[in-house]
Amino acid sequence: MNGQDFKDRLHRLIESEIRNVLSEGTGRYGSIADPKNFDPLDPEVHITGYGVLLRSQLRSEIANRLKTMTKTAQDASGSEFPYNQYKALLSLIGEKGVLTRFILAELDVADELESLRTKGGRRSIPIPKQK
Repeated sequence: MNGQDFKDRLHRLIESEIRNVLSEGTGRYGSIADPKNFDPLDPEVHITGYGVLLRSQLRSEIANRLKTMTKTAQDASGSEFPYNQYKALLSLIGEKGVLTRFILAELDVADELESLRTKGGRRSIPIPKQK
């Protein structure tokens, strides 16, 4: 492969990636992975910067992380040196923390589904009310 072929392939790859990013849902933190073909009860959710999970898996992850945070907080309250444990908690609940992003992705998907529902959505399978 010569240098020009490589540049052309790289250019097409970059254009394709940009098209994919621009065509993703409107949510800042999450969106329905395939808005043309999805299960309205348990859609695949694209979580920005993380990947794709089913909505039920996303909700389970949120619950599991909250349980872990509760355990960490309980352990820290009885610890002689709780600083690192509280620092770890802060990294989870901070603006850029995974838990915060998961919760915001869930809310983005709920907004997206509600928007589809109020527009009429898919006629064959009704979308449940989200709010």
